[in-house]
Amino acid sequence: MLRYTEDEEKKLNDRIIVLQNEVDDQSKLAEQAAESEAAYRPRLDELNKEVSDLKARLRKASLLTDRSGSHSHGEKSNKLPDPAQFTGEDKAAKTHQNFMVWKRLMTQKMKVNGDRYPTNGSRSTYLQTRVSGQAAQYLEGWLQGAPDNEITYNEIIEQLTIAYTNRNAKQLARKEYQDTKQGSSDVASFLQRFRALTV
Repeated sequence: MLRYTEDEEKKLNDRIIVLQNEVDDQSKLAEQAAESEAAYRPRLDELNKEVSDLKARLRKASLLTDRSGSHSHGEKSNKLPDPAQFTGEDKAAKTHQNFMVWKRLMTQKMKVNGDRYPTNGSRSTYLQTRVSGQAAQYLEGWLQGAPDNEITYNEIIEQLTIAYTNRNAKQLARKEYQDTKQGSSDVASFLQRFRALTV
């Protein structure tokens, strides 16, 4: 199956938008000058054919049906809610678990709403708005070492993954699981906590 890189896909989508705008402009001109429509018709037909060809190429590559949630004709994807800000301010095992949930939500957000953050800069900036507290302070220190335009969204995620995933998370989770007692909590709360530890 034919596949395009993200840059090629963006260029094709941008070309479609430019051509569609030109089609619209030419159509308006043709309507305004009905007596000279014959002069515009060949260019309109040519533009419509090019737009159709490009759309067919994208459809073949399964890009218009959209693996990122965007739509054809310049429409934006339905906006998913923003993931809660990751703070990095819990106990080690809990921080690891919270980070992994946050990372999954951020990945889903970028897959579905990637069209809303089309550039690396917009994705990186958005990601930075979804961290706060200790995690934001850690990230700020790390970001100081490189120019903004050279740091990618994936590099930031990778750096946060290194910082907030615990290599000993399984052992810590197992210990927390073994040390879990109901104590004075009600059965429902205990069961919820117990289930969270068994995931």
